[in-house]
Amino acid sequence: MTPSEEQEQTAVVRWLRRNNVLFTHPPNGLIKSKVTGARAKRMGVSAGVPDLLIFTPPPRRAQACGVAIEMKRRRGRRVVSLHQQKWLRGLEEVGWLTYVVDGASEGIRLLKELGYYIGEGSEGARGPSISDAD
Repeated sequence: MTPSEEQEQTAVVRWLRRNNVLFTHPPNGLIKSKVTGARAKRMGVSAGVPDLLIFTPPPRRAQACGVAIEMKRRRGRRVVSLHQQKWLRGLEEVGWLTYVVDGASEGIRLLKELGYYIGEGSEGARGPSISDAD
């Protein structure tokens, strides 16, 4: 059975936390009621924001402000909505690297290529992460 997008993203999130990368996930997809959606919109929630916003500049592309990743299922339809396309383009225009990845393994491979991997036994060369506060 093909993992869900949530399962794929959760695997990437675990990897980011283990490597002490500063990131967040905007909870847009978790807002289900119209009342909560309207309230969230008034407070600044915007449709199409990428699934993962990584604020730690990528070590191998340090000139970038950050990395935005839109997650898709490995074997699902790779549909990027117009709102998502606008966000990805807008972030690129202000210096972010943006990617659409198919599944956790592709996402983790990308993160390693960008230099985020700190290796086994490391104490976290990039400092403490605040993104895993529950």
